Amino acid sequence: MFYLLGVIIGLVISFLITALLIWILAMCFGFMFTWKLALGVWVIYLIIKSIFTRN
Repeated sequence: MFYLLGVIIGLVISFLITALLIWILAMCFGFMFTWKLALGVWVIYLIIKSIFTRN
């Protein structure tokens, strides 16, 4: 139970950090920040991470 809670909290923190970085980039370069954009970038990050990470 605690392991699952830890995984969920880790994923939420990862998403929030990604969203914050996308928001900062949006402010700097003048494009519109959306939660869909942040979610899409985060999912792509997770896919690329899972492909290139050795277990």
